[in-house]
Amino acid sequence: MGLPACEAGEHRGERLLLTLDTLALHGSTALLASFFGNPRVATLCEGRTWECESQPTKEAARAQRCSAGSSFPAPRPGLPVLACLPRAAPHLDAAQIWADALRRFAPFWREHGRASAPPVLVAKWEPLHSMMASAKANATVLPPDRVPVPPLLAGAGVQHVRWAAVAMHQPWCMTVGLSSYAGRARQRNLEAWAAMELLNRRRIVDRVRFLEARGVPLLVTSHAELLWRPDRFVAKILAFAPCAGRLNLSHIPRLGADHFQANALKVANESVRGFGERRDPRACCNMTATQHPSARARCAAPAEILYAGLDEAGRALAQELDGFMESRVRLRWELAGGARRTEGVTAR
Repeated sequence: MGLPACEAGEHRGERLLLTLDTLALHGSTALLASFFGNPRVATLCEGRTWECESQPTKEAARAQRCSAGSSFPAPRPGLPVLACLPRAAPHLDAAQIWADALRRFAPFWREHGRASAPPVLVAKWEPLHSMMASAKANATVLPPDRVPVPPLLAGAGVQHVRWAAVAMHQPWCMTVGLSSYAGRARQRNLEAWAAMELLNRRRIVDRVRFLEARGVPLLVTSHAELLWRPDRFVAKILAFAPCAGRLNLSHIPRLGADHFQANALKVANESVRGFGERRDPRACCNMTATQHPSARARCAAPAEILYAGLDEAGRALAQELDGFMESRVRLRWELAGGARRTEGVTAR
């Protein structure tokens, strides 16, 4: 948990692929948007995929997204639609999945408005989810140092690509309070929604454990931290991945620059910081917090109400899973030295 993703300063031959992992419809757009407006960071938005996501693993979904993306003009001449690019077979080992991801992502990294590739590429979920779906990859340790970079990146002077991940936890009460999708699903069938929510939370814990067991540099943050402790979030990212530079959470995403019509990104012409400032954690999500620098926003409702739809065993598991993720959120903050100054940023 203490490993840095990269080092500060310029490293001409080295780049970082930073996987962003959170549950779908649980703040993933906000997490991605926190990296917008940063000249040191590229994204996959130019790939013309929905929500700037990397390719789905299922063939039918890829075909649908390939067709949808192809109906929009390329942001830059010659750029392909990410979902139309062929994928390697799903039974590959971790190193092969890593090499396949670099091959598919290279055009959008290399062509991000510059002659060379920016220091960092952020990608939702991949190649992590593909590795988790492969039993062979699950049984191997990723050796990116031994995987050659694709020609397109090599032509930009890239000699080595590191891998790291940022996982984001969303407290259960934030899911209930912020997600219109969760609201509709709970009204249709509370028990079915709660069971699926519990399953998905178990999966992200499994992915965090997968990364930890293999020594992949990992930062775990929370959606509450991103919205209501934004300076702390910025400081943690800077301490973890200084090669990405300082994030600007006041940046308003720009259509045609940060994202494109094909992405159908739900950003509402608003910055991440502005979104958080307009929502009180108590009013929207029944969360409690103090103004103390080390305070964390907590779900205020008792377990029987918070985890409505689950039986006693399910509530106990939900508390265990949420506690696991919260422990990881706290750990990086403690390793970073709490509220100390980090690279010129005061975390508050």
